[in-house]
Amino acid sequence: MDLINKTDKIFVAGSSGMVGSAILRKLKEQDYNNILAPKRDDINLEDYKEVEKWFIKNQPDVVIFCAAKVGGILANNTKPAEFILENLKIQTNVIENAYKYNCKRFLFLGSSCIYPKTAEQPIKEEELLSGYLAGMIFILGFLVKSSPESINFLIFVMC
Repeated sequence: MDLINKTDKIFVAGSSGMVGSAILRKLKEQDYNNILAPKRDDINLEDYKEVEKWFIKNQPDVVIFCAAKVGGILANNTKPAEFILENLKIQTNVIENAYKYNCKRFLFLGSSCIYPKTAEQPIKEEELLSGYLAGMIFILGFLVKSSPESINFLIFVMC
């Protein structure tokens, strides 16, 4: 049994980013043609009402969520509250509307910083994954399903 059918409407949130664009390419390579990949100019994921209107209009069956505000070590260190607040709004708006409008599958991809905490900036490629890291490295995956008729959430966080 396929987790995603070829006829499913698939919303790739964050389809312009590094991970989202790779997922979009793979879906197209595997002949998934009913893909919804709005850009930031098409939908403001921080705006609940805008996200809700988009879900009502498009009715995705599947959400692959890889949207986030990202900025690197310096930005995260200088504006940590801005990053967490914006990302929580984006995540909450999309998850709540996926649930509210009966999306049947939801894949949430998240990540954390893996750069050495004391690396000089700009960082050199050979310094990646060397020394004490700013975030721990682990992969967490779990499925949330509260009842047989509810949405399936699969969550992977690479930190």
